[in-house]
Amino acid sequence: MTDATGCGDTYTIGYLYQRAAGASIEEAGRFAAAMSTLKIEKSGPFLGNKENVLQCMKHAKEVLPLCFPHGEVRQAVVTI
Repeated sequence: MTDATGCGDTYTIGYLYQRAAGASIEEAGRFAAAMSTLKIEKSGPFLGNKENVLQCMKHAKEVLPLCFPHGEVRQAVVTI
């Protein structure tokens, strides 16, 4: 962990942004968790993009397959 400052805010904005765009609760939660994961790795504001978040989600699927019961990482609904 490098810097947890702002991780809650990062999660919240990722979740709400996805939900507002029509993502399910589960999809929005996974996207937001990936955003927070990327945020905690670096100091300062979240500077990632959609591709970074999707790559993080793909890696999580490989490491934690039981957390992805449908066996896929879906395309994010919106671009960050």
